[in-house]
Amino acid sequence: MGRPAKGVRHWYDKQQKRYFIRDGKLKISLGFGREAENHLERADLEVARYIAERQAGDQQKLKNQEAAAVIVADVISLYM
Repeated sequence: MGRPAKGVRHWYDKQQKRYFIRDGKLKISLGFGREAENHLERADLEVARYIAERQAGDQQKLKNQEAAAVIVADVISLYM
């Protein structure tokens, strides 16, 4: 039986000396290490932002698109 998943979390890589967001097999660099001020608080905030953006998903993309990037089929499906 495998180990239970820990979910989305921040993780410090000692070899690269940077923090990352771990989401399953996905690894996203936060671009700072332990030398940054309030590095643990900052990493927690970045994880919270990542989770919020992931949950927003396509809703955020629809609200923030430029008019030239909107496809007519998307507009029609929205109103149907």
